[in-house]
Amino acid sequence: SVQDETDVRQPWVVTHTSNVVSGTVFFVGGQDVGLPRLRVVGITNAHCIENASSQKCRVMKETVVLGTCRVAWLSPSSELDFAILVPEFEYSGALAPISDAVLAAGHQVIIKGYPYDSEHCQQSYGSVSGHSDGHWIECNLASNVGNSGGPLLSAKTNQVHGIVTQSPAGSESITQAVPLW
Repeated sequence: SVQDETDVRQPWVVTHTSNVVSGTVFFVGGQDVGLPRLRVVGITNAHCIENASSQKCRVMKETVVLGTCRVAWLSPSSELDFAILVPEFEYSGALAPISDAVLAAGHQVIIKGYPYDSEHCQQSYGSVSGHSDGHWIECNLASNVGNSGGPLLSAKTNQVHGIVTQSPAGSESITQAVPLW
């Protein structure tokens, strides 16, 4: 179901206009990610916006353009596939609470995002299956193109524990996320 603007679990769509690429972005307090001078920052995957020629991307909710974000930082490593965005509009929505707690295998999780450029936020439910390659959070739930960059939430606390990043090649219903710990 679609959540209203005050729901901290509601992600947004991020797109850029050259070579149209899209994914999902969620907003957090700058102080929560070590950027105390910034009130709000957006978090998404680097691969969602790395080719933005203007270093700006458009942020939408449903079919409404909220404004643009400046690409402030891209991870130099594909292993840590994330980007930090700075809104160039007055962001007035709720901020997602984040956690650096490690999620154990079996923990119930939710991802929210805009698969296949859906106009409405969708969610998938599953559980943590383990940790692969030393750091990825591996979950048994389906994600698709467009879910990239969205939050991996604890179903129990609704806190963000990771950034939805990829599904291993040839897999079905397996999603990997970059942890926030």
